[in-house]
Amino acid sequence: MKIIHYTDDYQKRWNDFVTNSPEGSIYHLTGWRNVIEKSYSHKSYYLLAEEEGELKGILPLFLVKSWLFGNSLVSLPFVDSAGLCSQGNQAETALLEEACKIATDEAVDYLELRQKNACNLNLETKTNKVTLRLNLDDDLQKLWQKLPSERRNRIRKTEKLGLSVEFAGKESLDRFHRIFAVNMRDLGSPVHSRSFFKNILEGFSDNSQLILVKHDQNYIGSALGLFFKNTFTIPWVSSLRKYFRLYPNNLLYWEAMKFASSKGLKIFDFGRSSIGSGTFTFKVRWGAKPQPLYWQYQLFKKKKLPGLSADNPKYGRAIKLWKRLPVPITKLIGPRIRKYITA
Repeated sequence: MKIIHYTDDYQKRWNDFVTNSPEGSIYHLTGWRNVIEKSYSHKSYYLLAEEEGELKGILPLFLVKSWLFGNSLVSLPFVDSAGLCSQGNQAETALLEEACKIATDEAVDYLELRQKNACNLNLETKTNKVTLRLNLDDDLQKLWQKLPSERRNRIRKTEKLGLSVEFAGKESLDRFHRIFAVNMRDLGSPVHSRSFFKNILEGFSDNSQLILVKHDQNYIGSALGLFFKNTFTIPWVSSLRKYFRLYPNNLLYWEAMKFASSKGLKIFDFGRSSIGSGTFTFKVRWGAKPQPLYWQYQLFKKKKLPGLSADNPKYGRAIKLWKRLPVPITKLIGPRIRKYITA
């Protein structure tokens, strides 16, 4: 088993492996390497396991160095899952050994692999996060009837209140990001840069979709969705707090489901939530089923698992302060902080 460090000569072989592997996701594609490098300048280590000329596994990694939050090697920052994608334990072991060598050389605090399926490599594991998935149906009437009655009632209400949905590309990026930035400020969280989403929309132009909710002449909700293989997932969705009474996210999700069904996709992925959180409860009320995420760690300089989250009391004061800042200020300084927050 030979471990190779990625060069552009391997791009087609890498992406073909991802497409043909049951564990391969959109986050494994090489386009994500370009997104993160362009947006935040984090150094990438993309590893391939090869045996007798045949590709047996891959592992994308990013080095994130921060004086405030510490140093980590992550697969992948900012997304739900990526991690090891391989054929067999031998490739997994070889890839992990090389990742640990890199982690040691770079003096990181920990290595973090975000897995949809736990790898059996004696790593410490967190299971407090899940992704929530709903099976779609080609027949929209059947899909409608599968939704709980409470959801159907709220969707009808949004339509009666005059809400509508638009599907768009990168020409509507500013509308999306304006809503997203306001929502992140209200949550007390630094916002991703506009260029981060621009690079996603350009790098995955055939696999991405902006969704906008409109009321009268105002855009009040937005989302960026990604589709790959048989799944449509919405990792980033926001709506303006002052319009919550109109339930904009209910119409947004329903129209996104219809869009996914029209493309022949089979699974609607609501994205990551912490078990028991408000977003978790909201997604379960659609009939979505939790699927575990395994965030697995090899500790180096750090002695305990990282705890960078909004639930950590350590960051409570910073969150309260952030909520008071003007949105233009958060858009200016937020990305400079967000690039180091890998969750």
